[in-house]
Amino acid sequence: MDEKSQPNVSETPLQTSSTSVPSSRNKSKKAIAQIVISALMLALALVIKGLSELFPFLNFPQGGSITIILVPLVLCGLYCGPIWGTLISIAFGLFDFLWDGAAGWFASTSAAVVCCLLDYVVAFGVIGLASIFRRSFFEKKPAQPVLGLILAGLLRFLSHLFSGIIVFNQIANYNDDGLLTTLTPNWTSGGFVYSFSYNGAYMFPTIALSALVLAIIMKPLYSTFHLPYIKVLEPKNLEVNQDTDFTTQSIFDSLLPYLEGMFALLGVSSLIPDSGKLPDHYVTVMANLGYVSLLLMACVDIYLFIAFYNAIKNKKEEKKTYVLYLLLSLFVFGISILGIVSQYTFGAPIPEEA
Repeated sequence: MDEKSQPNVSETPLQTSSTSVPSSRNKSKKAIAQIVISALMLALALVIKGLSELFPFLNFPQGGSITIILVPLVLCGLYCGPIWGTLISIAFGLFDFLWDGAAGWFASTSAAVVCCLLDYVVAFGVIGLASIFRRSFFEKKPAQPVLGLILAGLLRFLSHLFSGIIVFNQIANYNDDGLLTTLTPNWTSGGFVYSFSYNGAYMFPTIALSALVLAIIMKPLYSTFHLPYIKVLEPKNLEVNQDTDFTTQSIFDSLLPYLEGMFALLGVSSLIPDSGKLPDHYVTVMANLGYVSLLLMACVDIYLFIAFYNAIKNKKEEKKTYVLYLLLSLFVFGISILGIVSQYTFGAPIPEEA
C-alpha cells in the first residue's frame, strides 16, 4: 500500500508546476506586448513632434503647437492600460520639455519647476486617463475612445490654463535677455482670458484634429485585435458583438455631436478680442480660428448631405437625425462667421494713442 501511494504524492508538485507555466508565460507575453506597443507609440509621438517643427505656423511663440500627438499617446493607454498610458505620456512630456529647451526660458528656478510640472508632466500625464474607455475600445464601441481623447485633451488644456495664469501672463517680469525672472501669478479675469485664449488657440484645434484622426483609423485598429500580441492585452470578461459591422459611416455618426461641439468651441475662441498685449503670431492664429471652424464644419456638412441623401434614397430612419445635425451645423456656422467678422469690428485691436 505504501509503495502504491508514493507516486500520487510525487505527481502533485508536477501538476502544480505545469499549470503555473502557462500563467507565467501569459504574463511575460503581456509585459513584452506592453513594452513594445508603448515604445512604438512614444516613438510615433516624437516623430509627429519632429514633423510639426517643419511647419512654423503650427508652433506658438511661448510654447504649444497644433499637432495630433494626442492620438498615439491615447492609443497607448487604450491598448496597454492606464499605468503604461500615463507613464509613456509623462515620458513624452519630459522629452518635450528638453526638446523645447524650456529650461532656458527662465531665470527663476521656481518658475521653471512650475512650468515643467503644469505644461509637461501634468499636462501630458492626464492623457493616461483616456484609458478609462479601454474596455469600450476592445468592445468595438467607437464613440467612447474618441470621447476619452476629447476628455484627455480638455484636461491637458486645463493644466496649460493654470500654467498661463501662474507663470506666463501679462504681468510676468522678464529681464533684458527675455528670461522670466519671477513667479507672478495673475488670478484676475484678464489673466484668465489671456491664458484661456492663448492655450485654447492651439489646444482646441489639436483636440478636434486628433479626434477626427482617431475616428478615421478606428476601424483599421479593430483589425489588430486578432493578433496574438494584442490578444494578451484584452481586458477580462470581454463581451464583443462579433456580428456588428462597424463601418466608417457608423463611427462618424456616433461622433457627430462631439465634433460639432469642438468646432463650436473653435468658433467661440475666435470671438475673444485682442487685448493689444498678445504676440502678433498669436493674434494671427486667433483671427484664423473662425476660418478653421468654418472649413471643418463645411467638411462635416458635405458628409451630412451625402448621408442624408442616402438615407432618403434607402428610406432609412436616420434621415431625421441628419436633419437635426444639419440644423446644429447652422448654429456652428453662425458662431464661426461672427468670429471672423469680430476680427474686423469689435474684436479688432484698438490703436494706442500717441
